[in-house]
Amino acid sequence: MTITNSENTRQPFNFLHGHLVTKNFLSVQDCEKIRELGLAKDIKPGLVNHLDSAKESEVRKNKICWLYEDDTTEWLFDKLQNTASLVNDRFFNFNINCFEPLQFTMYDTSGDHYGFHTDLDCNLVEDDQRKLSFIIQLTDENEYKGCDVEFLLDPRGPKTKLATRQQGSLIIFSSLAYHRVTPLLEGTRISLVGWIRGRPFR
Repeated sequence: MTITNSENTRQPFNFLHGHLVTKNFLSVQDCEKIRELGLAKDIKPGLVNHLDSAKESEVRKNKICWLYEDDTTEWLFDKLQNTASLVNDRFFNFNINCFEPLQFTMYDTSGDHYGFHTDLDCNLVEDDQRKLSFIIQLTDENEYKGCDVEFLLDPRGPKTKLATRQQGSLIIFSSLAYHRVTPLLEGTRISLVGWIRGRPFR
């Protein structure tokens, strides 16, 4: 397995802005298997917890459902756990302990998007919070236009870093990192999004 630093590999990894990529994490057949699992479920509009419905579509417009660990997904959770442990030990050294359910995310209407945000404040509880986030690209990059994952490199300016669009790739980053999905222009993009939790940052 090859893990690629999104930044210049001669420089220390900056987990506030950088992300890591494992290409070919899933095969095309695995991606299709997950797509079938998600599309068979009840897919609903994605929500932003702290916003009212009038403002929600300005920040986020997509559809989601949830994949839980069971007989059909155990292989995927095992694969993710092994890779996440390796990446965390090498680059982040966060105190992590468990996965959340996986979010099957679909952008299928022109203009679907998710504005700049971090994952840190979502589902915060006293002794537990999101520490690592990841995205798996499930769709062939030629099947859609737009809908790119971008990371904000400097909160003082507009400079961003584009993430890979390659199908089957795994993108891992700190839940502190600001990122977005640009508006969909054409086609359909499906991804799998997940979070790994641990004791709060100090």
